[in-house]
Amino acid sequence: MQRRNAALNYYYFTLLLIAILLSTVSRRLEPFCAVLPLAVALLYSRIVRTTPVFTVHCQVTPQRAFEGDPITVEMTVKAETAVPPTELWHVLPREASCVAGSNRIVCTLRPGEVRTFQHTVVFAQRGKYTLGRLYGRVHPATDLQPWLFESPQEQVCSVYPRIVPLPRHLPPLHTY
Repeated sequence: MQRRNAALNYYYFTLLLIAILLSTVSRRLEPFCAVLPLAVALLYSRIVRTTPVFTVHCQVTPQRAFEGDPITVEMTVKAETAVPPTELWHVLPREASCVAGSNRIVCTLRPGEVRTFQHTVVFAQRGKYTLGRLYGRVHPATDLQPWLFESPQEQVCSVYPRIVPLPRHLPPLHTY
């Protein structure tokens, strides 16, 4: 997992710099006092670095299907520590359509909790498709530096063309 700055970080920092500039130019403390809570929030987001510990597993069944058949994707999240609001999404190929459930979820977990989420995917045309790549974003309390992670548990699904049955009896072309 890696930590990224949210856009709010840059806004807070810009307001803080403007307030410091106004305080020095005007020789008054009020502009700085107005943005002091922003400075505290920025410092708090840098100092408090509790990293949530959890595992994510993805299972795709079946791995062989015909065109239009449903493929179930099951995402299992197991938390070892408390997990703040976490956004998970399963990247689908452009040929896929999600017909049941959602490939994007938001969840919060307590220590030791295990949650399973399912969604159903359908492919309209044949081919080999890679499923199982999960991405996520953990939003800590201040939400100024979310954790980003990637879980590459890729599984290849083969989608075969649908077999069209022939008529029962084909008439012969010539009878002798």
